[in-house]
Amino acid sequence: KAIIIAIAVIFLAAILSWKLGVIWQRWLKQLSTTPTDSNTPTSSSSSQPLSGYPSESSFKFQLVALLVLLTIIRGIIWIVAFVYISRLFPQTRRWSDLILEILQISLITDVFPLGNQKYSVLDFFILIGLLVGLVTLTRMVSRVLKSKLLTATGLSRAVQDTTALIFNCTFIFLETIVVLQVWGLDLSSLTVFASVLGVGVGLGLQGIAKEFVSGLVLIFERPIQVGDFVEVAGLMGTVERISVRSTEIRTLDQVSVILPNSRF
Repeated sequence: KAIIIAIAVIFLAAILSWKLGVIWQRWLKQLSTTPTDSNTPTSSSSSQPLSGYPSESSFKFQLVALLVLLTIIRGIIWIVAFVYISRLFPQTRRWSDLILEILQISLITDVFPLGNQKYSVLDFFILIGLLVGLVTLTRMVSRVLKSKLLTATGLSRAVQDTTALIFNCTFIFLETIVVLQVWGLDLSSLTVFASVLGVGVGLGLQGIAKEFVSGLVLIFERPIQVGDFVEVAGLMGTVERISVRSTEIRTLDQVSVILPNSRF
């Protein structure tokens, strides 16, 4: 009877895994038929793409996110199946209990001291999951803000991109502080770490600091804007995106080139 149940569980797990693969193929087909920047229609009065279409970077992000989600769900299905099967037989039940006990102790034992408290591996997994979820949610809200609200205001594309970028960075910073406080981390314990990090930025990370400051100058002073046609470093093209460390230019050959902000 246990062997029959084990075969049935393996068969059920295989069907679920195959069904997830079918759903993945369907999602992939839907994403592949969604227009991106490379084939986005433009308005008749300007060369700017119409709003509401995802960029190529957004398409890749969604593709990777779906693949990671599919892999995690498949892994959970097979882990649950094998754990259940190991509980069916007396010969493997003891080893299953031992492995589960070791995993439980490894995950919940406080082994990482930080400040006046200690944290376990499970705590760090929960923190990483919360941060990733908040960053993903902020990007979705920022995309909706840019495609729905800012487009309706009639502002230029450069102002819309700058507003969305400031919103994204500000809310990620505030959400990170809130999550760390709710998680139980005393931020005052990070003062020494912050001072050491500041010295490292000043000495060993001068290049990154230079690009960051250059990006702030480009974003707030706006000597160049998204949609401008520029010539820099021997390249001519249209400014597609301005971030805090680099700027993306699309050349006349429809090739995207990423340049450091200090080049401007």
